[in-house]
Amino acid sequence: MNAQPVVVLAENDYRYGAGPLRLRVERIDRTEEFHLDGEAWVTVHGTRLRADGTELGPIRVLVRAARLRR
Repeated sequence: MNAQPVVVLAENDYRYGAGPLRLRVERIDRTEEFHLDGEAWVTVHGTRLRADGTELGPIRVLVRAARLRR
């Protein structure tokens, strides 16, 4: 069993993709945090997942920081 958190991000909570993104979070890189339209965004490294949990492969994505727990 994998203890890493899985999040489902709405299309407006990440850049640059279409539709919801199911992601197993492996690392959040807050050292490269930047602000866009008054909101903080961070780089997240993880594994993209299908709805059934099947792994689709590694992904690095910009995510709205407020969407992630610290």
